[in-house]
Amino acid sequence: MTASLSHTFQTISNAFQDLFFPPVCHRCEQIIHQKTDLPILCEACLNLLQPVPVEFTKETLLENIKPCFIDELWIAYQFNGAAQVCIHAVKYHQMPETGKRIGRFVSGQFGKEMASFQDKCIVPIPLHPARKKDRGYNQSEQVAVGMFGEKNIYRNVLQRRRYTESQTKLSHARRRENVQNAFEVMDKKFVNGADFVLLDDVFTTGATMNECARVLKENGASTVSGIALATPLMDD
Repeated sequence: MTASLSHTFQTISNAFQDLFFPPVCHRCEQIIHQKTDLPILCEACLNLLQPVPVEFTKETLLENIKPCFIDELWIAYQFNGAAQVCIHAVKYHQMPETGKRIGRFVSGQFGKEMASFQDKCIVPIPLHPARKKDRGYNQSEQVAVGMFGEKNIYRNVLQRRRYTESQTKLSHARRRENVQNAFEVMDKKFVNGADFVLLDDVFTTGATMNECARVLKENGASTVSGIALATPLMDD
């Protein structure tokens, strides 16, 4: 089959699929009549994504981490209903390709800052092997690939050596205890003197990302920045 025929067949197939199985918004559950940059959200729900004020990341999030090993932090959106739907789709509903779409979409939110990331090592927060096997992939890794491309992702820098319980319902203090000494560097020679960007899906207290940054810094990393998709403006 030629490339032209293959493209025509795919177009017809997509048209039939949209006709008999129209896409539905994962938040409001209404049929999506006009496709958006994030196919799981309709235009109205997509517009509910609210950027995080820059001053909030600097003056509130990083200031509340003591000691803080993260040099700079960028977060795309507030963790509201629309953001939660996007993150849960990738994290719990077996939609890895949606993770890449989210990554591409979020990269536009950072604008000119994206250029400053290009010369750094992009490291998705690693999952424990057991959890990754259960899920089938690392959701942060999928987002990172969407943002920066496959060749720019460094998977063999950090590993999670200890299985930890979910941070979701833990207190601030328990979150720190839960991830303490949970990560280790895989190649100290590579880390020494290098600049890193850690990428995670949700940044709440920052315990996980800060612990990863601590391990990198103690093994000679020059700088460690952080990126997250979303954060709750008020931690409950």
